[in-house]
Amino acid sequence: MGGNSKSTKSRSDKRRSGRSESSKSKGSSSRAELHVNRLFIVVYRGDPTDHSYLRHTALFVSSDEGAQSSLLHAIGEPGNFEFEEVWGARDPAESQTFVGLVEVSVYEHQDVRVLQDCISGTRIRNDQDTWDCQTFVTDALKRLKRKGHLHEDDFLNGFEGMMDMLETDNNLIDDDWEE
Repeated sequence: MGGNSKSTKSRSDKRRSGRSESSKSKGSSSRAELHVNRLFIVVYRGDPTDHSYLRHTALFVSSDEGAQSSLLHAIGEPGNFEFEEVWGARDPAESQTFVGLVEVSVYEHQDVRVLQDCISGTRIRNDQDTWDCQTFVTDALKRLKRKGHLHEDDFLNGFEGMMDMLETDNNLIDDDWEE
């Protein structure tokens, strides 16, 4: 299920709904200053073919402190998934297989590491044949909600946005497409 997707690719690709991270703080910051963190669901094209059930999904925690950003996902094959966290992850839209982003929530008063730790505690379910990276994202969102880091509305909007993105036909967003 897209388990071979490498999160460190840096080749450009067309953005489905790429969001600019131009809100990085400027100037000096004190240790007491709170930072803005954003939680996104990232969807990548499927491998070897781009069917919705083969699309790879991940969570991206974007911090206004760029080095603190990370991509968190389950990689592997059914029955043999592993958790991976890529610290200082690049903009997911730079991936050659990028389909789109779904913004789940904005955290203005939350330490980015608390979010990352909660997500990394999501159980990998290799004992279930149907468990995959898409289930990991859903389970991680449920865990964030259960631990009080995600509101019900944000959970539902994120989940529904992911489902819509999984069904998006890339041919409809191709710049070469003409009416």
